[in-house]
Amino acid sequence: MIPFFVGYALLVWFYTARHRRTLMAFGICTLGVGGLLLISYLHWLLGYYHPELMIQGLQILMYPYTMVVAAVGFFVAITPRRHDPGMCPSCGYDMHGLAYPVDRCPECGHGCEPIRRVYRPSGAERADLRSSDVAVLSAPSAEAGPAEEDHARNHPQKHPA
Repeated sequence: MIPFFVGYALLVWFYTARHRRTLMAFGICTLGVGGLLLISYLHWLLGYYHPELMIQGLQILMYPYTMVVAAVGFFVAITPRRHDPGMCPSCGYDMHGLAYPVDRCPECGHGCEPIRRVYRPSGAERADLRSSDVAVLSAPSAEAGPAEEDHARNHPQKHPA
């Protein structure tokens, strides 16, 4: 019996979270709470007509359980949807690598705002980097021998990440 109640609450909260910030989320949560109230009412009727079949502890626990499912469900229903900039607001598809301007999600077809490129200055242009953080790539010097020139040509220095 316990897995039924845990699973019931998780299903109500899951489907409420999938549709949060819509009327569907509030409807799912209301239907979930209505189902629990119906179970409580049917259990009360069972105790009224057949007292030997009623489980008194179940009736006592149904009211706080219903309140917990309702409170968490409505809290989940009012939490905002959050997608990072450059993500589809409908399905969450990452559209950063697509050709610009993109006004429709290629995954779900939902219309969205065009994604703008953000200019990020390179390390040499950024004032917050110390001069020691930026490596300068130098050409082989004239004083270097033939072996050192060959090494410098085949193994260039890499810019630190």
